[in-house]
Amino acid sequence: MQFSTRTLIALFISAASATCVFGAAIASKRDVATLRNDVAVISSRINDLDGGLNAFSENPFYFPGAQDIHAGNVALANSFMKGADDIQSSGNPLNETGGTDILNSLQAIKAPFMSIMDSYITQRNEFAGVLYTNVIHQDLQNIESETNSFYSSLMSNVPGELKQETDSLRSDFENAINSAMSAYD
Repeated sequence: MQFSTRTLIALFISAASATCVFGAAIASKRDVATLRNDVAVISSRINDLDGGLNAFSENPFYFPGAQDIHAGNVALANSFMKGADDIQSSGNPLNETGGTDILNSLQAIKAPFMSIMDSYITQRNEFAGVLYTNVIHQDLQNIESETNSFYSSLMSNVPGELKQETDSLRSDFENAINSAMSAYD
């Protein structure tokens, strides 16, 4: 069977077009899945910190416990940073379904996040006892910076109808961090 040059070119263009269309659909799904995974990692870091803060409150003034919490703070900030990087590098704005999915995931971690921020307030004296108030304050500043980068990236990639909810969540997270930081000023 022999194909003309025109037929081969048409087949090649059709295959290339199909690859672009299907590739874009796969990339969009991957981006939401990647962001969902980023939020799951953030949630895991929050749970780890919650456990560390609870253990620290049971054994106050325990220096290795404070070091573990510092490492957890760094991991949490890095998780928010990775999420911001993934949002920025996706190149695709989120559609309403994907954006809603991510916002629901973030809504689910809001209460545990606020709980750990409250723990920083109530455990300030314990951190002072191991001379870690400056470290915790710096950690909270880093978490604030990376959280703001995450929400700024998200804000610029969600559809207009989700911007108000995104900004409200950003505000809730920021207020919780600022309250915790004020205990260390």
